[in-house]
Amino acid sequence: MNLRDGCSKFNNKVRLLYRSQKHSCWWKLHASCIFLILTVLLLTALLLTLVGDDIRTIYWVKQTGCFLYLNEMFRSMPPIFWMNLTELGDAIVLFPFTFGLITRFPVSFFALWTSVPIAATFSVLFKHLSLVPRPAQVLNIEDFNIIGAVLKASTSFPSGHTITIFTAVVAVLASLYPSPSLNRHGRIICVGFLFAAIVGVSRIAVGAHWPLDIFSGAIFGTLAGLIGARYSIRSTWWKNLLNPNCAYFISLGMLAWSLAVLVKTIENTEISVVCILSSSSGILAAFKYLYDKSIHLKHEAPLV
Repeated sequence: MNLRDGCSKFNNKVRLLYRSQKHSCWWKLHASCIFLILTVLLLTALLLTLVGDDIRTIYWVKQTGCFLYLNEMFRSMPPIFWMNLTELGDAIVLFPFTFGLITRFPVSFFALWTSVPIAATFSVLFKHLSLVPRPAQVLNIEDFNIIGAVLKASTSFPSGHTITIFTAVVAVLASLYPSPSLNRHGRIICVGFLFAAIVGVSRIAVGAHWPLDIFSGAIFGTLAGLIGARYSIRSTWWKNLLNPNCAYFISLGMLAWSLAVLVKTIENTEISVVCILSSSSGILAAFKYLYDKSIHLKHEAPLV
């Protein structure tokens, strides 16, 4: 074999490798990779717990300047905008928007719900391990802009709202496009992550979290979404729930959840816009799913 033939074969291998990676399933995480990331994050939380107040003080002191700058910059937008936007990080308000997935994209619907307990575990565990104070607990509340309730509990790290929105976005995108193409799906994926990031930074705008809380919440949410999507794609347990006989129970659950969102409107009328949209979306999805399953049962019913 001469040098020319060797170079030609090498170029062919590189070309084939590029084509395979272009449509590779980059959503899938190996168990070892997930374990490594979670170990690093867990050790970080344990370090905050074991070392005590010194490292917690360093954590928020180093971010104070960045937090105050971003909080002041976001003040240019009206408070009602941030109040409604940040509610999309609340699972109660967010999930009715996703109920419609069960009709056309059931794998994405159940990928999201598979991710929920994982995301909740991340949020509760690391909040109670780290005990990082929120901005309103250590800063003068007159020095920065607070929208909504004044939160002073030591539950700043990580941001639960950011975990929620990233979990939802990643679980849906990963299950819809398990082997994404940059040309066909790149824009949709970028818009999804951009939307999740904007909802995340809204927690800084309302004065509830430090910048690193948002970053860590994005990591936790992405991990939870990827794990849930991978499990739902590889398993078939959720297909049993698509039985028409289960449609009444699922529709009733979606309807009850959607109506419960309206309670938040009664408590706080300033978030009525996003709550009404969420409730309406969930109610329509519930009746649409029940109607489709009823039609399916009629077609399967034996003729007498």
